[in-house]
Amino acid sequence: MRGAVVFLCVGLICSFAAQAQELPERSGYVNDLAHVLSEPTRTQLEATLSEYAQEKGRGVYVLLVPTLEGMSVNAYDEAITQAWALEQDHLFLLVSLEESALHISVGDRIKSLYPDAFLDGVLNAMIPALAQGDFDGGITQGVNRLIGAGSAGASQQESRDGTWRVILLAGALALSLLLYVVFLA
Repeated sequence: MRGAVVFLCVGLICSFAAQAQELPERSGYVNDLAHVLSEPTRTQLEATLSEYAQEKGRGVYVLLVPTLEGMSVNAYDEAITQAWALEQDHLFLLVSLEESALHISVGDRIKSLYPDAFLDGVLNAMIPALAQGDFDGGITQGVNRLIGAGSAGASQQESRDGTWRVILLAGALALSLLLYVVFLA
């Protein structure tokens, strides 16, 4: 019981801290509040992510901020996910310059398409470009890896779903044939 009370208090404190801090509003798929992306890159990423959302039905959001303003990256991610009302099938890439923080969160509905090892690989691939100040290259590379994996994962899921449909249809036909033979013979 005492643990539940402590957990509730910590949750309330984090909630009040997130409300007290002014969180950025979403203005599309790419939100560069740190002003480190070039306009052509930001525009291209916005178009790519908009097209991806229309084709796949899942949003990939990018937020670059100068600082997390004292919050942990996980708390900031959670606060933004709630403030932006992100769906259960979202991907969210967070970059904070002051804290040198990179974070990717995945909505519950699509977690199976993005294992932790894959997400770590995406972040590790972005680090060299970001460390050199190449935000255009680093963010573009991360986004391309995320949407590439999502497309492949969705195709694999559709393939598995199609295989099960064929198996069920074949089973239904076999059962029908068996019943036909049994009752007519």
